[in-house]
Amino acid sequence: MQRAVDSALKFLVDAEMVLEIGEHLGATEFGALVSRLYIDPRSAAKIVSTHEERTDYAISASSSSSAARPICLVSMFGIQTGRSWSG
Repeated sequence: MQRAVDSALKFLVDAEMVLEIGEHLGATEFGALVSRLYIDPRSAAKIVSTHEERTDYAISASSSSSAARPICLVSMFGIQTGRSWSG
């Protein structure tokens, strides 16, 4: 059981959905959005990573526009499915 929990936590940290701060865990903005949309974290991570890998849709790391942030891709999914992500 511990191995399954450790594996899931490692995935969430690697996918930048959860932060480990000492002995505490906290959701990132991306992780909280994925949770509110009630979509599988693996699906959300795949949406973002696929988008970032595509050169014709690549997100500039230096972009400060919120429209260019990967989290917007997942929020668009929520809007298209009619799910609210505003809390």
